[in-house]
Amino acid sequence: MFKRRSSESLLQSTTLANTLSLTILLLTVIHHLSMQQSIRKLEQK
Repeated sequence: MFKRRSSESLLQSTTLANTLSLTILLLTVIHHLSMQQSIRKLEQK
C-alpha cells in the first residue's frame, strides 16, 4: 500500500519535472527565435 503511494507520487513528480523542462525548452526556443528576428531587423536597417 505504502509502496504504491510512493511510486504514484514519484510518477507525479517526474511528470512535473518533465513538464517543467519542456516549458523551459519551449521558452528557450521562443527566445532564440525572437533574438534571430531582431538580429534580422537590425541587419535590414
